[in-house]
Formats: sequence, C-alpha cells, structure tokens
Amino acid sequence: MPTDAGRLEVICGCMYSGKTTELINRLEDARQNGFAVAAFKHAVDTRDSTEDLVTHTGTRFQATAVATPECLHRMITEADVVGVDEAQFFDGTLLATCAALTDAGKRIIVAGLDRTCFGDPFEPVPALAGAAGHVTRLQARCARCDQPAEFTQRLIDDKHPDDVHHNDPGLIGADDQYEPRCRTCFAPVHAAV
Repeated sequence: MPTDAGRLEVICGCMYSGKTTELINRLEDARQNGFAVAAFKHAVDTRDSTEDLVTHTGTRFQATAVATPECLHRMITEADVVGVDEAQFFDGTLLATCAALTDAGKRIIVAGLDRTCFGDPFEPVPALAGAAGHVTRLQARCARCDQPAEFTQRLIDDKHPDDVHHNDPGLIGADDQYEPRCRTCFAPVHAAV
C-alpha cells in the first residue's frame, strides 16, 4: 500500500489474542513489498527482550525500545511503515505522535490492550482506535470455558496489602499472572479502598 497519504491502523484486544503476531505479520508483509520498516516497543516492557517484539509463541521482530512517544518520533527517519507494540504502556501523547507521523505520510500500525484487567478502557489505545482509519479487534479463547474471550483476567491477589501495584491496571506480568476470559467468566479485580 502506498504510504504517501499516511495511515493509522490499530490492533487491539485482550492478552493472548495475537496482537503482536498480527503486528509482526503486517510489518513483514510491508518489508517484503519493498517498504522501509521500523518497530518500537516501550522501554518498560523487558519481559522477553529489550531488542525485539516477541509473541507468546516466540516469534521475534527487531525493535527499538523507547521511553516516550517523543523519542519514537525523533528516531523515525527513513521508515515508511512504523510498528508500535504494547501501546498501553505509553502516555496520551502517543496519539499526537501518531497523528504527526501519519500527516508526514507514514503508515503507523499500533498494537495494544484496549481494556484494563478491571474491564475499563486502557488509554491511549481506545483514543488511538477512535482516530484510526482501520481497527482490528482480536479475541483469544477463554481460559475457563474456551468461548471467545475479550477480557484480560489478572490472576494475582489484587488486594494483598504488600502489593504496592495493587491498583495499577498496567502491571506488567508473566504468563502465570493473566489469562483471557469471556464476559461470563471475567471477574474484574478492584483494589480495596
């Protein structure tokens, strides 16, 4: 696809729905079609790699870790197509950064969680989806009943008094701390006040 008009695409959904896989597939497709590609992730996400986007199945794609959307904007030079993974870890300025990049003719593909483990909108992903020309909302399979899942269930004890992150919807966790759930099986966790 020509990138001179600029375009914002958002891939969203719950954990384990294949967001990073879809992002990597689109980046690989763009690269194979002759476009210069760059991928980015938030520097706080060091779970599997600091230098790659990594799917739950182990597929990797070279990426640069950045701390802010402004850093991302400064680093993009020759890329026609830009991928941003785990968008929920960025602040609200990601929307303005993506708008500026699309205005400059870039194709921006952003992937991230659109709901917190409390079931609330996980900004800035919903705002990005509202501004996007194309939105793909993926689902996983519910870990309890195998029905389509659209929620992310936090499994760790959310009310433990020693858990300083108990109210943090973006607590970065491992596979044993979250699972996909359907609406029926989802039991949102809320911190004790």
